[in-house]
Amino acid sequence: MIDLSKVQNYYVACGYTDLRRGIDGLAAIVSQQYGGCLSEESLFLFFGRRTDRIKALYWSGDGYRQSHWYLSYSAHSCFFC
Repeated sequence: MIDLSKVQNYYVACGYTDLRRGIDGLAAIVSQQYGGCLSEESLFLFFGRRTDRIKALYWSGDGYRQSHWYLSYSAHSCFFC
């Protein structure tokens, strides 16, 4: 699990990302777009074409951690509220 209290920098990758990519593929995107600034204080978020799916990449000190989130929306909920 990712400890969000230790994260100092949040980055959101612009555009759509192929969420079939694994840790190595997402790390390659980070090194290309952000100049390889993976550190323990940074969390990178990637969105697919469907806006209800998110992948996160985090460096935990001994390796990368990857998390998946599947968001659910209802008629009475607001994502940004």
